Parts: sequence; C-alpha cells; structure tokens
Amino acid sequence: MKRLLLRAFTVLISPSLLIQAQSGTPSTTPSRSQAPPSATVVVTAPQPIQVAVDYAAPSLDGQVSEVENLPISIGHINLFLKKGQASLVMAGGKAVGIHFKGNGTLEYLSTDTSEQPVLRFNLKQNTGLVARTTPDGLLIEEPLEEVTLWFAGLSLPALPAPTKGASELSKAFESHQSFFKLRNSGGTSLPPISHLAALQASNAPGQPLVIAEIAGKSEKYFYAYDEAHARSETFSILKKKVYPGFLFTQSIPLSQSEFGWSQKKPLPPDYALTAVDLDLSTAAGAQARLTVVETVIPIRKGMRTLAFDLNSYMLKQETAGLTKQNLLLRSVTLESGQALAFDHRQNSLLVQFPEPPATLKPIKLRFEIEGDLLVRHGGDEYWELGVESWFPQPDLSGMAYTVHCKMSVEKPYVPVAPGRILKRETVGNQEQLEVVIDKPVCFFSVAAGKYQTKDYTDPRDGVTIHVFGYAGLSTGAEKLAKTVHGFIGYYESTLGKFPFNDLVLLERTELGHGQAPPGLVFITSEAFNPLADDFTHYVASQWINQGVAHEVAHQYWGHVVKMYSSEDQWITESFAEYCSGLAMKQVRGTGKQRYEKTFNRWMESAKRAAPSSDMSHANWLRPGSKGDRSEQGFRTGLVYFKGALILAALHKELGDEGFFNFLSAYQKAYAWRLSFTQNIPDLLKQITGKDYQPFFEKYYWGTAMPDVTP
Repeated sequence: MKRLLLRAFTVLISPSLLIQAQSGTPSTTPSRSQAPPSATVVVTAPQPIQVAVDYAAPSLDGQVSEVENLPISIGHINLFLKKGQASLVMAGGKAVGIHFKGNGTLEYLSTDTSEQPVLRFNLKQNTGLVARTTPDGLLIEEPLEEVTLWFAGLSLPALPAPTKGASELSKAFESHQSFFKLRNSGGTSLPPISHLAALQASNAPGQPLVIAEIAGKSEKYFYAYDEAHARSETFSILKKKVYPGFLFTQSIPLSQSEFGWSQKKPLPPDYALTAVDLDLSTAAGAQARLTVVETVIPIRKGMRTLAFDLNSYMLKQETAGLTKQNLLLRSVTLESGQALAFDHRQNSLLVQFPEPPATLKPIKLRFEIEGDLLVRHGGDEYWELGVESWFPQPDLSGMAYTVHCKMSVEKPYVPVAPGRILKRETVGNQEQLEVVIDKPVCFFSVAAGKYQTKDYTDPRDGVTIHVFGYAGLSTGAEKLAKTVHGFIGYYESTLGKFPFNDLVLLERTELGHGQAPPGLVFITSEAFNPLADDFTHYVASQWINQGVAHEVAHQYWGHVVKMYSSEDQWITESFAEYCSGLAMKQVRGTGKQRYEKTFNRWMESAKRAAPSSDMSHANWLRPGSKGDRSEQGFRTGLVYFKGALILAALHKELGDEGFFNFLSAYQKAYAWRLSFTQNIPDLLKQITGKDYQPFFEKYYWGTAMPDVTP
C-alpha cells in the first residue's frame, strides 16, 4: 500500500515504530526538538471496565501549549496543526490524547479504487467538497479548526512547554465532545471510543489505536486507526440529524482499509453466539423483565473482554416525535453464578472476565435485563422486539444460534414467537408461550398484541402457517395462507425442503413493507385485507404478491444461508428478490408478463444506481439533501435489483437445470451457515469447472451492468 507524504511533513506517528513493547517501555517519538514525549501510554494490564469508565469522562489537564507547525501522520491521514493551542486529554489520571484548536489542514488519501465511486457520491450528496485526483488516489483536503486525538498503544506527540491554564480551551473541548458523543446515539458500526480503548487495553495492548475527531472548516470527521479490535482504518463524515425529541449523528462512510483481511477473505469473528435461552415476562404498560442465557464460544485468542451490541434504549414514534424507552442491564453472571464486570453505554456492551477464557470452549453467560422496552408505535395495541439488538448480540459474523424462548404476557395480549411450539396456555391473567428453534439462526424476534389467530396446514408441504391479524381475520387471511403455501411449494421444487415446519405471518398496521426474521414474516395490512379501501387496494396491487414471495424466500436466503456481514447483504436480498420474481413467473396466464414488468423495473433502477457504487459498498451510500428523489433508492437498486440481474445473467448462461442445480448446491453447501460473496464464484467453479472470478470482478466488485434480457 502506498503511503502519501505531504510537503516536507515529519512523520511523528508510525505504527511500525511506536507500538509499545509488552514490557511497558515507551518508544521514542521524534519531534522538532528531538525531546522526549510529554506523555506516554504505557502497556500495562488495567481493568478493562475501569478503562471504559475513565475514557467516558475525559478532561483536559489544565495546561495550554502554543503549537506551531506540528505534523501528525498515520495510515492514509495527514493532519498539520499550523498554529493554535493544545492541551493533554486526561482519562483516569493518565494522558490519553491531545486536543487542538486553531488553524491547520486535513488531508486524507483514498487508494482503494473500489471505494472511490461511493466516496465521490457521498461527498457530492452531503458536502461541498470534491476529492482531488492524484497519481496515488483521491485526496480529500480541508482546513482544520479543531481536533481531539486519542492514542492507545502509542506514545503521544510531544507538545511544547505549557504557557498558561486551559479554561477557554476546556470549554471548547467540552463543546467539541458534545457533538462527537452523539456518534453512537443512533447506532453505529463501531463501539464508542471508551469501549474501543478498553478492548485495546484488555485484548490487544501491543496493538495501536488512534482516533481523531476532527472539525474542519465545513465538515466534521471521524477517523479510526484500529489494529486492536476492528483491524481496519476508517474515515467518515458525521452529520448532525435532528428529529423531534431526538438528536444523533449520521455517519457518512468515505474510506476503509483492512489490516490482514479483505471482503474476499474476511476475519473470523472474535466469538460465536451458538445458543440463546430467553425468558420474557411483561408487566403493565411497557415494562418487561428479560433473562437471557447465551452460549458463546471464544475464537480469537487472548480476549479478556467481549463486546456485544445491546440497545441502551428503544425508540418510540409518537405524533410529537421520537421518545426513548429504557433498556437496563442489571447483571451479567457466569453459569456458576459468579458476577462479571460490565459496561453498557451508547448501544454497546463490554463484559469482562477475570482471565481470558479458553478458545473454542463454550461459556454460558446470564444477562438480567429490564425496563420499559416494549414499544407500541402510534398507540396500537401491540409491541414488537424485532431484528435490533434487544438482547446481547455479536457482529453478524458471530451470529448462528439455536433458540429456546418462554414468554408470559398479560391478557388480552397474545404472545407471538416463531419456532416449534412446546406450550401455549393461559395461567390466570397471563398468556404463556414456549417455543424452540433447533437450527442456528439470527435476528430472532417476538411480539405480542391484541391479535386474532388461525392456523392453516397444507399436507403437501407439512408446514403450518400461523396467521396473526391485528384488525381481525377476514377471508383475506385464508387466501394469504394459501398463497404462502403456493410459494413454499415452488421453493421446495427449486431450493429444497422448506426450512421450518411452522411459519408465522404477523400483521403490521402500516402499508407497503415486510420483514422476515427466522420462521416469521412481518407483513403490512394490505396482505391481510387488500380490499379494505381504495388506497389499500392500490398499494396491494403494486407489490404485495411478490413482496410476500420475497419474504418467504428469506427463510432460505437469510436463515439457511446467512450473510457474513452487511457487505454481503445481497446474498439475502438479491437471491430472495430473484427467486420471488421466478415464483411470480409461474402464475398461470399473467406470470410471464408480470415477470417482464418486474425485470424491467430491476433494470431501470439498477442502471441509475450502478455508477454510484459497486455492490460491496452499496450499504455505504448516503443520499443527502443535494440529490434528487431517485438517488434515495440507489442502495435498493444495487442490493436488491442489480444483484437480481447478476443472478439472471448466471441463469441465462447456465440454463434452467444448471442454475437450479447451483441454487440447490449453495443451499446444501452452506446450510445453516454464514456465507460471504467470494464463496459464490468458488462454488460455481467447483460445479461447472469455469472460472467465474472475472464475472464477479466486473459486475459485483465493479460498477458494470450485466447485459441480460428477461
């Protein structure tokens, strides 16, 4: 990888030079005067949770240095602090960074050609910046006004001797931090800085972590160089987003470099979540208690601390705006009953072990959770705990777990959970349900509400459809169940046995969307009663049959074969979309015409979206206020529709027999396993003997459109 050397900058920070030795001896940091650093981060073995607590409450050291012409360079970023004031950032009595306010420059170089289309798109949509083309890549430049730099596993840059106190700079630091602490308020792919620092200190103290929170003249940026946890370098813009009652920042990705891995050869997860045992009981209103026993298997060596995603609150949509409902983690214990230290903040959870647990050996963790976490949107008499992190979960690459779930809810609510039903009964004022899913899944979801329910079993597939209607069950419910059985029959003929013996269809009281956790389909009201009124009938006519087919297909593509990361989401969405299109093609009389209409919609949407990003970066797209309405759908145009066209091109080349053999082989080869995109050309080569790598380089990892007709 080429490194950018700007002007005559002295490189003050270099991971190859400044990683702290395990002995704790600080390395030497060259400076303009060759003086020793003013502060160092020494590798010791601190208590990880205390590190998180300390980093969550930083302050300046009370002294100000006048800084001139201080260059800082690491990875692909160069910061030049031309003239201003700086102080040390303190956490737990230790210097962990510097804060600078004044005049300077920011320069970041993107050398990865695959990310550059989306980088240009996001800049154009959200900023007035234009990346400059250089021989080494795309260069982003902007005047710098303020920056907080955090260092772990490295020496801090030397600052000149302090000249005065830091009262005014402290106020600037507090204001600066008030913005950047919003980064985790709306959900993010990275834990908060306090957790990143704790993970570095606990699991990889010899690896560097550098984070820069940058205020440029026009934009604010977040930069992370992380060899300890994420093992990547990332650079993004942060934009403040304001909703009534809720404030957070949106991350606009621009660049990422991986250390020792790639999307074609991704990292193994730090640990795997293999079994979840849930016991949920509800009280009046939104209150609930949740006990979760999770079986986890450590994979990465030397981890004393595990990181989970866990919501800190649930958001409720009301007429006046969004409100927060609390989710409180009360305790974490081992199977033996031993309490473990933990830190839960900003939708992130750290759990600390007394010693690093043995790798590949299962551990059971018990989590006690409570709060007003049952969200009823718009006043409807039902709630859902859906695909978000309402219980502790790892990254996608670590999620493949069996489920045992017990629910007890107050009447007249009816509990809903997918899986094989072990028990459904009424005990006093409580409706109780117990289910089990004995195949490894992800995104397990439950709900409860004033539902009416009816079961429909088709002896041809042996699957029982459990229909739960919120507004009652009209004759449309039976028709919906028969339609789903029809789709199941088609998929069984092309993909293999349907993965679940029970499938729940659950009504949402909106229009126009669906979602498919394992063994469950959330689908909106037009599926249950498409003739309710003229507008509902119109919405249903535009999408509902293929929409239902798409969600049913997710039981194969999303749960039997799972996506390894968000970059591989097309494996769930494009495969489900293409299979649903083929299912609709089988409809007698109008099927061919419907398929051609759907195909043309795919092509039109994908052609508009294709120049904005390759498929692997499609989830980076952030259409902004400077774009037109069609650009809001570019992600869908890629993740759903261009991927469907890639499959159509493969179908045309392989023929019916060859293509369906490929789909069936993919289902068998990765049954109940995680899959990433590179598995597909590898599998195709095994099946056909032909190298499909150039095909995927052109159409998946490139922006070219496949030349295919209906």
